[in-house]
Amino acid sequence: MKVLAVVGTPRRKGLISSLCQRILDGAEENGHQVKMVNLYDYDP
Repeated sequence: MKVLAVVGTPRRKGLISSLCQRILDGAEENGHQVKMVNLYDYDP
């Protein structure tokens, strides 16, 4: 399975990003493909 986390918070390394990363780490350990997209990196 592929797992995508889309983070839209203005704090690049804030609490939400950390929580999403931990979830993705767990999914990856179970053999899933993971990716995190941080909307802060994109221009509006």
